[in-house]
Amino acid sequence: MRMWISLLTLIVFLAPIATHAAVADAAIFPNEVQIVPSLPIVGAPLKVYAIIHNNGTTDIEGAATFSMDGVVIAQKPISIRAAGVLEEVCIMVWEN
Repeated sequence: MRMWISLLTLIVFLAPIATHAAVADAAIFPNEVQIVPSLPIVGAPLKVYAIIHNNGTTDIEGAATFSMDGVVIAQKPISIRAAGVLEEVCIMVWEN
């Protein structure tokens, strides 16, 4: 009986364990970035909208960073659930 329990314990510990790593997969598509007004006037405020998709298997938390000519102009916190959920973020730009 003891040998049977020891053998069963050994089999359980040596059996391969299937694991699935959670993956975050954020995506932004060019046709889902919008500037309002579409014809901005120099010096007038404008808004930039972007839709962020999460095609991964884990939720995403962080910040969407907007930059112009390599300079960060704004960051917005985001939290997007997994599996194809999307979130729209918007920033107001005062200098253009």
